[in-house]
Amino acid sequence: MSLTSAPQLLSEIAALAVRAHDRAEFRSGTLALLQGVLPFEVAFVQSGASTAGPEPISWGLPPLAGRLLARRADTVWSELAGIRAAALGMGGVVEATGLVSADSELGRLLRSERPIRHLCLAALEEGRTALVLGRVSDPFTRRELELVRLSLPVIGLGDRRASEVQEALGARLTPREQEIFDYVSRGYNNREIASALGTSHFTVRNQLCRLFRKVGVSGRSELVGLAAMATRRARTA
Repeated sequence: MSLTSAPQLLSEIAALAVRAHDRAEFRSGTLALLQGVLPFEVAFVQSGASTAGPEPISWGLPPLAGRLLARRADTVWSELAGIRAAALGMGGVVEATGLVSADSELGRLLRSERPIRHLCLAALEEGRTALVLGRVSDPFTRRELELVRLSLPVIGLGDRRASEVQEALGARLTPREQEIFDYVSRGYNNREIASALGTSHFTVRNQLCRLFRKVGVSGRSELVGLAAMATRRARTA
């Protein structure tokens, strides 16, 4: 891994922010993109209780550990307080190896299947969101920490944009509704959407009508307008 990976990674995260329809989708995709250039065994993204957002999004955690993380999110968040503060004092990212007690809730979760010995923690939104990456053996290098640090502004903007779109639409979309919404946002008509999805334009018309009712708009122009306003708010936040 080298810092030459940064431009492509930032571009891919920015593209994901445009496609994602909620924070959960954006955070899951971001972890997958980071793992492609910065290998780790486990990771999760979590916001504090006062921050609107989904439950913690994890990558690589055993199913039981993932469920426990969601159930005990408040405890884990409290345990991360000191590390978040340290990260903010170091440009947003800190190598957190040795800063998590083995007897803590987080420590037990990270050791539920294999011992995660090395941690990288990044603080987003002035510490209101934490990105945690974990490894079994190799410590995180300075170059790797710098790559995460360079990514933070783009991840933060994408996180807010995904949240704003979700809030503007006022409803969680199904995967097919998300696909249709994406095509409508890009200017596709019903027949073009049907061709892209391998279905009939009558089916698309019916699905689009249900989508309009779901988010409380009367047509596609209003639907796209909601997302456009959300995007503008995210860019100026």
